Amino acid sequence: MLYFYLWIFVQIVLESLPISSSGHVLLLEKLLSSSFFDTHGLLSSLAVQQKISFFIHAPSALIIAVFFFKDWFFLLQNYKTLYPYIARIIGYSAIANTITIAVYGIKHTLALNTQLFLPWGFVITMLLLLTLYWVKDRTEPMTWSKAIVVGLMQGCALMPGISRFAATYVAARWLGLSARRGMQVSFVVQFPLIALASVFGLVTMPRNVRDMLFSIQVMTVIVAATFLAYLLLQWTYNLACAHKLQRFSWYMVVPFLISLLLV
Repeated sequence: MLYFYLWIFVQIVLESLPISSSGHVLLLEKLLSSSFFDTHGLLSSLAVQQKISFFIHAPSALIIAVFFFKDWFFLLQNYKTLYPYIARIIGYSAIANTITIAVYGIKHTLALNTQLFLPWGFVITMLLLLTLYWVKDRTEPMTWSKAIVVGLMQGCALMPGISRFAATYVAARWLGLSARRGMQVSFVVQFPLIALASVFGLVTMPRNVRDMLFSIQVMTVIVAATFLAYLLLQWTYNLACAHKLQRFSWYMVVPFLISLLLV
């Protein structure tokens, strides 16, 4: 069970950082023996692993809903006057996620061996974050064309090692959005996708696996990871607003070197 607990913890916690949670999970798999993963034979199936991975996005969806509560609750309170703005937000998210789903379909149709890409995914994340040193602080509005670009960047982040957070945030900043708006776009755009994915994972996974996930031990790990992830999101939000998120680029050298040795 050790690896299973670590897998869940790392996946949830690192979603709040622009360093690729999925890439770090792959590193964890390579560092630990595969025997750590198979909990009484329940998790030997790759399909079951994927459904669990989908489900543990639920804490991230909850964190986003709570963290940006003031923003979306304000919109709900004033929906009669702000409905055109609300409709645009929904439209932007729909466009971005449709593109992401399309990229996901292409990736699986081609059946690419993406694990070999892991070190270079970390390099791409590092380079993306490095560009924040040169981005100018602007406050331009979100547009349909910008939503398409954000969707493409989110789709590219399906490759291991490329941080979805970093890719979408950096894209938003270079498209002229402020640091605060860039954080909102990066997380709110993905919210419907991960919320639906978590429901899909929960509904389609075998009952015995579902029972294991809702055991006291696993739920304790999930709650602890969720609490820490919320605190980390607050920290990264403050770093972004202070124009310091690019500092994570130097950290990316560490997973790059480790993955280069393991792949």
